Amino acid sequence: MNKPNTAFNQFQNDNLSTEDQDKTDTSVLLSNQTDADSLNTITAQPDASNLNDEEGVRGKMTSGVTTTTLNPASDYLVYWDGNDFAASGVYYDGVKYGIDTTTPSEMFHLNNGRLRTKAVVFDENTETLPHQITINNERFYGTDLNATARTFMYRDFADYKALLGSLTNAQKIDLQFDFDYLETGVWYDGITPMTPGRVDDNIFIQKGNKYFQKTISRDILIKIGTVSELRQTNAYYEGQEALLLGYYVSGDKSPVVYKFTVADYSTLVDDEGSIIKTSKGSWIAQFNDSVTIKDYGAHSGTNIRSKLETASKKARDLRLVLDINSDLNLTESINIYSDIVSTNRAKVYNVANINFVLADNSIKRISGIEFTGNLDSSTDGAPVALQVKSTLSNLENFTIDHCTFKNCRVKLNNQQTDSLYKNIKFVNNVADVDFSTLPIGNTQNDFITIHGSEFIQFSKNKITSKGVNRVGKLQSIANNANLNTSRVIISDNEINSIGTTDAELGQSRQIFDFFDLSRDIIIKNNFIKATNHTSFFEDKSLENLVFDKTYLIEGNVFENDVDIISIRSNAGREGKLPEEIGKTFVKIVDNTFIKSGNNTIEQGFVEVSFVDDLLVKGNSFVNKGTATSGLGIYGLYMRNNINSNISENYAVNFTFYCVLVGSYLEKNYNRNAENLFFKDNYFKSNAVAVNHISITKSGTHSLIFNVINILNNYGSYPGNTNYRFIRIANSVVNLVRIINNTSDYTIGYTNTGNTITKSIIHSNSWTTQDSVLFPSATTAVYGLVKQSAVIANVVSANAVNHNDSTATDIAGIITDLNDLISKFNAVVTLVNETKNQLNASFAANRTSGQQAT
Repeated sequence: MNKPNTAFNQFQNDNLSTEDQDKTDTSVLLSNQTDADSLNTITAQPDASNLNDEEGVRGKMTSGVTTTTLNPASDYLVYWDGNDFAASGVYYDGVKYGIDTTTPSEMFHLNNGRLRTKAVVFDENTETLPHQITINNERFYGTDLNATARTFMYRDFADYKALLGSLTNAQKIDLQFDFDYLETGVWYDGITPMTPGRVDDNIFIQKGNKYFQKTISRDILIKIGTVSELRQTNAYYEGQEALLLGYYVSGDKSPVVYKFTVADYSTLVDDEGSIIKTSKGSWIAQFNDSVTIKDYGAHSGTNIRSKLETASKKARDLRLVLDINSDLNLTESINIYSDIVSTNRAKVYNVANINFVLADNSIKRISGIEFTGNLDSSTDGAPVALQVKSTLSNLENFTIDHCTFKNCRVKLNNQQTDSLYKNIKFVNNVADVDFSTLPIGNTQNDFITIHGSEFIQFSKNKITSKGVNRVGKLQSIANNANLNTSRVIISDNEINSIGTTDAELGQSRQIFDFFDLSRDIIIKNNFIKATNHTSFFEDKSLENLVFDKTYLIEGNVFENDVDIISIRSNAGREGKLPEEIGKTFVKIVDNTFIKSGNNTIEQGFVEVSFVDDLLVKGNSFVNKGTATSGLGIYGLYMRNNINSNISENYAVNFTFYCVLVGSYLEKNYNRNAENLFFKDNYFKSNAVAVNHISITKSGTHSLIFNVINILNNYGSYPGNTNYRFIRIANSVVNLVRIINNTSDYTIGYTNTGNTITKSIIHSNSWTTQDSVLFPSATTAVYGLVKQSAVIANVVSANAVNHNDSTATDIAGIITDLNDLISKFNAVVTLVNETKNQLNASFAANRTSGQQAT
């Protein structure tokens, strides 16, 4: 492209006179040559010697070129467009330049266009003209139409904070609205159209004909102080969660998350705990492992009963536990519908026989609560901590554990007539009850009663009681044999009970009473100490046995000042025996029975009657006190049992019969004893008037036995010729075996008024050997022996084997034969000496009693 030669134009104007310039200002010399080199040649031809020669110059300049007229617009810069010089878009008014404008307002004015550059460098400028950007003191400023300058905002915290700080309160509120509210046409659920009735002027507002919803990040969990505040708070969106910090005041309970919903608003009920309703929706508690009484405000305020029962129902419905996490003072009975526990060992105080009533058979556990009763001596009933509602049926797998009971009772009394309670556990509890100021009266003040239940475990409890009638009473429902309490385990308990003998208050009874056909009882590994109780355990059912029943009493330590165990001892059973079809089996093994105090025990530590199979083995009977009358203390008292095995027992310091087997009935009803065993027992009395083993009647009719075995027993007494170690009287017996018994009685055995078909009596020792504790050994019985005499060892040399002969001639054979004879003689010597020593050993063993003669 050919470009205008601006150097040439400038040269021309600089070297022409004014007149000539006037002639040529509208003319331009152009070369007919079109290339730049020709144009350059033309411009280079004039020389200085001819400059003053106008014609010469003109001649020179016009030689070979053509001229044309150049007439650009006034005040525009020109440019070469390839064919001619034309006016550009740059306008110059003598001071200012403009592009696309003839009225530039600034030194350089770009009108209606865009400017692109790598950078713009600003000089310091303090002026404030309209619509300009300047920099002053390291801040950029922009001015508006009125020349008001504003600083530019940097993207940093300082500028952001300064901006917010410069706002007025009204501006901040207006700005907050833009942040917090978004225009919406639907309500919480995202479906229901907005109407004026759904506006609450908080979450949803209306401006003109538009609706706006307050917004919040869904990652934010809002915190609400109290239930009252929560009830006044609508959520920002459906499903929003809020953390409730307290009930009456913030912090008075553990926080719980609530979730908001507008669904089912008309049907949901504000229960003041799990459901809190607002003006537009409902907050639903998101309980985890438990519902607490504080979640319902039941720890203070009014309507405690209603709140507790509502909380318990909600826990039941959610299959959670109700946590009694605050102390309670109850003034009315509370129905419980769920498991209840206490994570902080809360105390529940009962006033005037108030209690928790189990009202739902889904309840499985009561745990960790401290119940305290308020005793009222004007009534004969001690407060009840827990009881079963009269209409409750089918209670199963229910446990009371780790609770404390102070001056109150527990009543699990099934009153239904068609079902048993099953799998009831009372374990790891502590009771400290003192009813000594209350009359026993009709309520009897038993600590725990269980009626009509199957599979009961009463274990690992620690009970200290005073003035109770019984520690526990178990019985059937309304004397119904088919709904009896059965399969009971009482194990590993520690019980210390002081009963009462007050003439007005009444006499305390058993520690445990198995009443009305209770059956299948295990009493194991307990430590029980009692005073002023008639006995520890008593089965006094009067009903006929229509099933078999068993007792296992094992590994216990019993200490009492009167009787300890009484099984089927009630005289009222006499007329019912002919109708019984069930059998009773009793095992009393490895227990320690301790008699303390000075009361007499006329019916025996263990009184067992009308039992089909009785085993009393490995027990210790110890008298620590002294009797107050000549009747003395009976260790074991048995009546009308069919098979009895009394073995390996240890009894000391008794003052009357140690064992008595007598007939209680006026009629035998064909209930005759079959077999009676006394074996390996040790008896030692502390008085002279003692028959240790006494088998006799106490009614009109003689006892009838098949076999009586009295084997390997030992008896000791201080000395009286009028009493016997063994006495059998007024009995009809097929076979009596009295073998290998030892006693320091002068008279070991008497037989008075009996009809005995056959007697086997031998190897007994009726001497005054007080130190003899065990019988002498026999081939069949372990017993005492002494060491035999010392027998020297056999000293002859051992026999030597003879090798096979290798002789090949007569001389060699003779040599081998002589060697064989020598060895044979040595064997003969060894055999003879062995025989002599063996015979000596046999004789010594027989002498010492180690071998039968």
